[in-house]
Amino acid sequence: MKLSHLSIKNHSRLMHDIDIEVRRHLVLVGPNDSGKSSVMRCLDLLLGAAPEELALRLSPDDLRDKSAPFIVRCRLDGLTPTKAGVFGDAVVDGGVSMRLFVTVDGRGGVTAARFVRERNARGILGERPLRDAELSALRWRFASSQRRPIYAAPSPEEKVYMQLRRLHGLSMPGDSYLNTAVSSVNLGKSARKIAASYRSVDNALHQSPELRLLREQIAQKLSQISPRTVRPEDVSFAYAGLPESPSNPMEGVDLRVNTGDMHSERSEVMGSIAQFVLAMRGAGILAIDEPELHLHPSSQRSLAKMLAANDTQCIVSTHSADIVSAFDPDCIVAMKNGEARQLKPGALDSDARVRMKLWMHDRLEPLTATKLILVEGITDRLLVQRVAELTGRDLDRLGVSLVQTDGVDKMIPFDKLFGPEGFDVPIFRLIDKDAVENMAKKLNVPVQQLSSKHVYVSQCDLEEEYVKGLAPEFVWKAMSEGDNFSKAEIDAWQRKWNNKQTPTKQQVADFCRANNNKVPACMSVLDVLTPANAGKIKSINALLDAVVGPARGGAGDGVAVGVGVAGGVGAGSAAAQEHDDIVAAMTRPAVALSHASKNAAVPDDSEPAEAAAAADGTKAIDEVKVDGETRATPKKPTPKKPAVQPQKKSSPKNQAPKSQAPKASVQKKQLQQKSTRKKQPRKNPTPMK
Repeated sequence: MKLSHLSIKNHSRLMHDIDIEVRRHLVLVGPNDSGKSSVMRCLDLLLGAAPEELALRLSPDDLRDKSAPFIVRCRLDGLTPTKAGVFGDAVVDGGVSMRLFVTVDGRGGVTAARFVRERNARGILGERPLRDAELSALRWRFASSQRRPIYAAPSPEEKVYMQLRRLHGLSMPGDSYLNTAVSSVNLGKSARKIAASYRSVDNALHQSPELRLLREQIAQKLSQISPRTVRPEDVSFAYAGLPESPSNPMEGVDLRVNTGDMHSERSEVMGSIAQFVLAMRGAGILAIDEPELHLHPSSQRSLAKMLAANDTQCIVSTHSADIVSAFDPDCIVAMKNGEARQLKPGALDSDARVRMKLWMHDRLEPLTATKLILVEGITDRLLVQRVAELTGRDLDRLGVSLVQTDGVDKMIPFDKLFGPEGFDVPIFRLIDKDAVENMAKKLNVPVQQLSSKHVYVSQCDLEEEYVKGLAPEFVWKAMSEGDNFSKAEIDAWQRKWNNKQTPTKQQVADFCRANNNKVPACMSVLDVLTPANAGKIKSINALLDAVVGPARGGAGDGVAVGVGVAGGVGAGSAAAQEHDDIVAAMTRPAVALSHASKNAAVPDDSEPAEAAAAADGTKAIDEVKVDGETRATPKKPTPKKPAVQPQKKSSPKNQAPKSQAPKASVQKKQLQQKSTRKKQPRKNPTPMK
């Protein structure tokens, strides 16, 4: 028998009504206060609570709308002939439908009842109250991961719940101690002997042939999880206190696992796992809340594999990626803000299913993220994360998950998992220019419409973008003076450039994107990124503007750049986002000098397009940087600048050299100041009037 459908309506702890198709198992994931525990509690009320227990555990506060009923529905399929006989006419279309119906009674309490749907003798569908025998046949078990200390007695409230469930022949509450699993053990002829021998109960428990067989089964399962073999002698049932019911002495018994020290943490952990093993043995449906508690990741994976492979259907609430990765992606339900999301049937093919299981082994938070950012490689991920931090955009706080996919081709399965047919999380991508055609093909859209898919492009790649934005000599200085490259490596590249002290933008970018240099170059840049210059890597900031909004104060120039492809127009507005023209970005220079003068301290001699932009006569003034400060300079040079005169004589009609000369002079002086590492008193290159 398997739970196949669950719906919850008007529950105060769930902001939205939920409707879940339960598959082989049900794995609930999500942040704290997302509704996971509420779903588990609703199932326990419907499938495990005694009738009188409902009124004790429910209150008007459980109803989101006090004027409407709070309803939990489920359907059970795959009944064996024996269980089908228990439910009789309640078996409709091969399954059983049940519901919990709760209303406010007007006297400060609630009225709660459970019903099962049945077809009467005339073939008319109706409802009747759920019977004790039917509840007992479900064999619902709620095994808590929080073990009660040995010899600790149940609370008065727990005692009431235990008495009520004992009265109706149901399993013990999930928050009680081992009775959830142990009390169902049938001791046969040994029961009377143990009940009459409390003074020597440990010896009697040890000699019981039924318990000997059970210890062997538990030890076998534990050996599959533990790094060492667990023997039957290591598993014991020990007297923990007088049972509430003398007719069932197992209620006063605790389960222990000896790993060398009975009081060691490892013994406690193995004891917890043993409870789950025992609970599976006697359960029809087993619910476990956070089974990963106190377990090492390797033990979590082993336990999860055991749960996933068992015939018993498991309902698991967890925060552990190691637990989740053992289950099929179809079994996962992501809870977020009281809303449940799951994959639609057939959303993943076999290849995507394998990729997602491997990926979920390391990452879990995207399943419940508000937005998802996909980047190609590790350097992209590190830079996006660092720029977000420096520009005041805390991705973790905002619920944005950043995932490295190791290539454009591997981004596509994420659409199947997180798209409208999956967990429905908005996806944003950052790719290099050379991947644009491939991405458009993968997403089955024209290149011009990639912006509608939230694709952001680095021109031509992220290495070239950060070199351009931060200025080549700044980046090269970080490489040559940092700890990530040896002097021999730096010297070798400089010899390739004929010992040029200040390489061009293209040369520095080539150095940074070289296979063995990518990661250390990125680390060097991370070391020198600041709130003042982090905003100058345009494609990253365009992406972050679209995902979480413009940067907050102190991020420096160039933060609120146009979104979409780097080099787009606008200032972070919605119109700028829509304007994102990828085709134009692929065919034009990455950024014209007139748009980037505040971001570059030195002109790049490898970009003739920038010189043309400076010579087109459209600017009234030039902007230069001196000691980090932007200054406006009239186009006509002053006679005090000797560098202007040769230009004036050789090309009297060419205005471009006039505007460039003072800029080059100031920049040359700036480089000299940087090389000596001394701050010199600055004189204005041109008097300002």
